[in-house]
Amino acid sequence: SIWGADAIGGVIQIFTRQLTDGEIALDLGAGNGGQQQASLSGALGHGDGVTTITIAASSADGHDVIIDVPSDYEPDKDGYRRENVSIIGHQNLTNNWQINWLAKYDQGNSKYDNGWKSNQINNKASQWQLGASQTNDQWQQRVSIGQQINEDISFGDGTSLADASLFKTKRLQLNWLGSTELSSELSANLGADWYRESIKTNNTYDQTERDVSAVFGHMIYNNSNLILEGSLRYDDIESVGNEVTYNASAGIHLNDGSLLSFNIGHGFKAPSFNQLYYPNYGNPDLKPETSDSVEWLLRTKLGLVNTELSIYRTNIENLISRYNDSQPVKIKGVELVLDGSALGFEHQVQLGYLNAKDTATDKPLALRAKHTASYLISYDWQQLQFSSSINYQGKRIDGSQKLASNTLVNFSASYQIDNFWKVAVKANNVFDKQYISAYYFGSSSYYAGEPARVLLTLSYRQ
Repeated sequence: SIWGADAIGGVIQIFTRQLTDGEIALDLGAGNGGQQQASLSGALGHGDGVTTITIAASSADGHDVIIDVPSDYEPDKDGYRRENVSIIGHQNLTNNWQINWLAKYDQGNSKYDNGWKSNQINNKASQWQLGASQTNDQWQQRVSIGQQINEDISFGDGTSLADASLFKTKRLQLNWLGSTELSSELSANLGADWYRESIKTNNTYDQTERDVSAVFGHMIYNNSNLILEGSLRYDDIESVGNEVTYNASAGIHLNDGSLLSFNIGHGFKAPSFNQLYYPNYGNPDLKPETSDSVEWLLRTKLGLVNTELSIYRTNIENLISRYNDSQPVKIKGVELVLDGSALGFEHQVQLGYLNAKDTATDKPLALRAKHTASYLISYDWQQLQFSSSINYQGKRIDGSQKLASNTLVNFSASYQIDNFWKVAVKANNVFDKQYISAYYFGSSSYYAGEPARVLLTLSYRQ
């Protein structure tokens, strides 16, 4: 509940490399399926601050994403290319105040299968953010302003760039977050968000702009016996309505170091512009999707094995599926995670059971496997690191179609050659398992899963 619907009211999440003064980073990669990638970063110090500049590019031939039965429409590979540049940095003004900045620009092209007109997209995305933070012994706060702009131009397969479909979205966002320690056992966070999002397109939308504002608070109390946590958030979304979300949990630290906790929460998801206003498909009467969840959680240790058991239930009202509200949905599940060391290796096992049904029809939700499982093994020895995983997904349904279960094996390894150079290899779907990820709009055509992919990278750090 702190960050609202799908974190839409939270800070702009930006994952960009940050280096120290004088540091250089170079990464080169190549693999099957036409995979190519390269990036170069360098950092420049300026007083009590540093700025990192990165340029990067990547591309791949891809695979035929949609297998059309029986017509075999567009049996080509659906690849991509992408280039980007970013600048990120900070400057300490005093012992308590810091300013930071970021600017990033991406451009690229993606190909896809489409039963209508266009079959590729030119994409441009830019974002910037400016922020300031204050830290002292009892109080921390951060304020930021940022903007994101995304532009998609869809064309190809007989549709020229002059007749292309344009979707340009823009979001201007303000955020403030403050936190304090009221005592050694009690801390609190307060915050406020505001953003304005707009869309520009050559289609006709009934509404092209909306404002969203929110305030939220969070507190946590933790001592040797008890942990209590709660959060509350209020969102006001123009033309959609307002919603209060919350989370609350209570946990007991047991004598053997175990933790037993009980958690409840209420969340929501606002419909997007497309779901509300897309010509001939949008539904301006869509209501926000809301959910109520309950969870029991136990963390303990059985011998040398760390164990986490979660039993949960979620009830969803107005589950948004494409452009319509569905009937109420009930989800029940159990997750078990075991991890520990044996024979010099690190092991982790995850087991999951999920029962997700539309309560009106008593039918399972589409593309939700009842049973999932995974096993991860890893090993570190001097300069060598190795890991491998096995991931199982049970049977699922998609409309009237049934999807078989599948098991995929992944592998990765790296070797630190010296203080500067490292070589790594990563392989996904090692045994080239062919599987269906979903069916195409209820037809006999389907989305094919990613085939075997191997990527070799060489990295340099100075």
